[in-house]
Amino acid sequence: MMDRKYDVFFRYRKIIFAVILFMVSDSLVIGINFYSTFLAGESAVSINLSGRQRMLSQRMTKVLLLTQRDLEAADKDQVAKDLAELKLTVGLFDTTLKGFRDGDTVKGGDMKDVYLTQVGTEESRQFVTDTYAIWEPYLQKLRPILDHYKQVEDGDISSDELVFGLTPLSPSKLEEAIIYAQANNLKVLTLMNNLTSDLETVANRRARNLRIILSIGIIIALINFGYTVVVSIQDLMKSDKDLNQSRKETAEILSTVHEGLFLLDKNKKIGTQFSDAMPNILGIDIKPNMDFLPILKSLVSKNVYDSAVDYIELLLGERVKEVLVASLNPLTNVQITLNDQSGAVAKNRFLTFFFNRVITEEKLSHLLVTIQDVTDKVMLLQTIERAKNQTKTEIETLLRLASSDFDSLFQFIDNTGRSLAQINEKMSQPQDDVRERLHTLNYIMRVVHGIKGDAPVLGIEVIENYAHACEKEITAMRESED
Repeated sequence: MMDRKYDVFFRYRKIIFAVILFMVSDSLVIGINFYSTFLAGESAVSINLSGRQRMLSQRMTKVLLLTQRDLEAADKDQVAKDLAELKLTVGLFDTTLKGFRDGDTVKGGDMKDVYLTQVGTEESRQFVTDTYAIWEPYLQKLRPILDHYKQVEDGDISSDELVFGLTPLSPSKLEEAIIYAQANNLKVLTLMNNLTSDLETVANRRARNLRIILSIGIIIALINFGYTVVVSIQDLMKSDKDLNQSRKETAEILSTVHEGLFLLDKNKKIGTQFSDAMPNILGIDIKPNMDFLPILKSLVSKNVYDSAVDYIELLLGERVKEVLVASLNPLTNVQITLNDQSGAVAKNRFLTFFFNRVITEEKLSHLLVTIQDVTDKVMLLQTIERAKNQTKTEIETLLRLASSDFDSLFQFIDNTGRSLAQINEKMSQPQDDVRERLHTLNYIMRVVHGIKGDAPVLGIEVIENYAHACEKEITAMRESED
């Protein structure tokens, strides 16, 4: 055994060496690329939020001016809305600026939590520091306004008291904040623009370094690939010549049969060869060496799946005779629901799976699985069974009617006919209003319920069932928003 392994290694030593070199170089490139994706994600978040800071600086000034206007107009509801927006804007700007300074979790563009890394260059840190020199006095001037609005949120004062109360929102405090905002608005905007530009420069530098690394890795991979091709092409051509003939014959067989046909190994994996009809029958894109059990689990119910797994395990055992357990196959006429290419649910189909052992050198090597689409057969049997049941029901109904009171029967038929005519007349009238249609449905429900109550007296179960089905439809229509 050791000599055989050594011969294989010696024969393919050049290819093995090339593969190892390829794996090592690719692992390094992929590792660096994987790490770079984290850096790229951090850069994208930082650039996006620094751009948002520019917008927020302008938005705060705008909201302050709108609040002053609405306060002068004594529009209490609008003042409350303005202050709510101001609170949101100030909070986003403050927490994001802290994130740039210290690194922290902040609200992203979609208001979900994202981690904002601390700025890494000296220029960016200086921009943040300069912004804080403007922002902290600005925040102190905004604090009385926000604290006053917090009383509205906490329910301490009403929106009326915010404008007309004993301690209304101070116009002087608001004016002081507006003056400071107008004086420093452009400075903050400029600093945030500079921060965004510096973050973009860092991101571009990282991208340039990544392109260089990837280019080197691709060159190494191409050289290694060419070496591998040159070394192995002769061996491949020789082996391909021997395999082409057998593959051609196998392919012709598998492309001709209309059933799903494949080999299942002891690990429950599909073989490398299977019939062309198999993906169409299962409605799944089949690949060589795919696990069969997950495919089966997606097609059948849990009870059938559990029984099928036990049955397959039984067939893979060495001691059990195949002919004795064939009748235990749970995958006979099993119902599945397939999806078409657009994702819509297609109609139900019925499949039967046949399992046959493949014996090689007196040992079990595989199970030969044959899948037949028996939908037409099952549907025909179901149609025949339904026809039998319907005929039986109708005969039983006729026999009960023949032994019933004819006067009561004729009166029931006459009453039912008039009721259905009234329903048709009611439904033929145009009804554009929702309440009119609901009134019509309630009227029909009462009539149908009366028919449903009269039918059992005469033993007419068929009409009772029809009336019950009609009631269910009307109930669904009444509950609908349309």
